[in-house]
Amino acid sequence: MTAALIVTEDPATADDLLRLAAAADAPAEVAGSVGDARAGWYQAPLVLVGADVAAARPPAPARAPTSTASPSASGRATSPSCRATNPG
Repeated sequence: MTAALIVTEDPATADDLLRLAAAADAPAEVAGSVGDARAGWYQAPLVLVGADVAAARPPAPARAPTSTASPSASGRATSPSCRATNPG
């Protein structure tokens, strides 16, 4: 897998992150469930986990680089914020 992996069950978050990836000319794939994410978890060069999934439970064991993406504090769905969660 050479595409970034987006893990979210929220269609708005998936759309925002796919739009961001397209603007950066970076390929990305969406896993709509935790189970779907496991197949590409270690192969993806970057994993972006939606806050909806991260709040429920981690989708797989820690790996780097991984970031959590959520809507901004203003509630604007068009400006996701990311927080790096690179484990040790």
